[in-house]
Formats: sequence, structure tokens, C-alpha cells
Amino acid sequence: MLNPQTIREVETFLSIHDQFMAQPPVHYRGYEITPVSHKAQPYFIRGRFVYWGYIIVANGLNMGPGAVWFHTVQEAERAIDCIYIAGGHGRHWKDNNWVPTFWELLHDKLAT
Repeated sequence: MLNPQTIREVETFLSIHDQFMAQPPVHYRGYEITPVSHKAQPYFIRGRFVYWGYIIVANGLNMGPGAVWFHTVQEAERAIDCIYIAGGHGRHWKDNNWVPTFWELLHDKLAT
């Protein structure tokens, strides 16, 4: 049986999760930046669990190469800029001629 403190912690987590997922998508350069939940299987990054992020969507498809996700809307916007520069706008990432250039540009943009 769960103790009352654990129950409160779970309720708080679920409340934060529901608020995050209720965010409307952000529209940027013809794409939607949409919240995504990793609640069922969080990522462990730099010593902490990450439960939420953002994906780039167009026509209902995740347009980030390799189904990449981002920590912030600003990171996703930088990635969209990289998609345009790499020549990937309007093309799915499985049409991967532009993907290596995308990753190189994204690495440089997120490092600054």
C-alpha cells in the first residue's frame, strides 16, 4: 500500500503532466511544435529523469530526423531552421539526403 506522501507526489506529477500536455502547439515556419510525453519510459539525461519534451510535426507526422525530440520550444525552432537550411523542408526524414547536413547544423546551433 502506498503511503500518503507517495500518493501526493504521484498526484502532483500527474497534474504537472496534464498541464504540460494541454499546451497548444506552437506554429513556426509551417510546422507545429507539439508537446510529447515520455511518462511511461522517461529518459535519464545528465543525472535526472526527463518526462516531457517537444516534437516537430507536419501533417500529423513527426518530421524530426530519427523522431528526435527537444527539451524546449526554442530548441525545436532552431531544429526547424536547420531543416530549412539542410534542404529538408517539405520532405520526410526517411528521404535522408538532407539528414547528415541537418545533424551537423543542429549540433552547431545547439552548441551556441
